[in-house]
Amino acid sequence: MPSAPSTPPLTHWRTSCRPFRFGSALNLHVHLHAVVSDGAFMAHCDRWGRVSARFVPMNPPDEEEISHIRERVCRRVLRRAVRMRALPPESAQEMR
Repeated sequence: MPSAPSTPPLTHWRTSCRPFRFGSALNLHVHLHAVVSDGAFMAHCDRWGRVSARFVPMNPPDEEEISHIRERVCRRVLRRAVRMRALPPESAQEMR
């Protein structure tokens, strides 16, 4: 019987992040909501050649990874706010 083909990870993935501006009392409270997966789907091929998706959980991020992600998101949000002229460049520089 021929060997099963290798099972590369599925390459089509998306993240979702949406800005919100107001809290429950309509006070200005700019914040983000994000949908983040705690794993990935991998293509799985059984011994008969049938392909299916299998969920592979990931280990939770450590403090260093969380810090890196936080800094990267902050940098990107500030850069976007400046580009949209929603925030003066000087204010963005102070927030870094």
